[in-house]
Amino acid sequence: MVAEAPKRLTDEYAKSVIDWLEINKGLPCGEYMVSSWLRMRFGEVVYPWGKPVHSGPVVSHRKDICWIFPGVDGANALVSLPAKEMERFVACFREFFPKSIIN
Repeated sequence: MVAEAPKRLTDEYAKSVIDWLEINKGLPCGEYMVSSWLRMRFGEVVYPWGKPVHSGPVVSHRKDICWIFPGVDGANALVSLPAKEMERFVACFREFFPKSIIN
């Protein structure tokens, strides 16, 4: 899978991505972005040194994003918000979800 990726990255594909970014003035940036990585199957990738222990974003300039990853018994969410918004998010989250599912 990893070794095949460069073969799919053709000049036509790269030009298409550049055109899309120019038309849309970069990546969309709304109020809040949620990015599900549940179906990306990173755990199935076999590198020469073996399977990954963890796969996720290394760094992001955004402070208004939530990534959702597969977990052992469900899903894990990595939430990034400015401090005041995080306080509001935590309050709403705890009100909405039963304590039995929150770790």
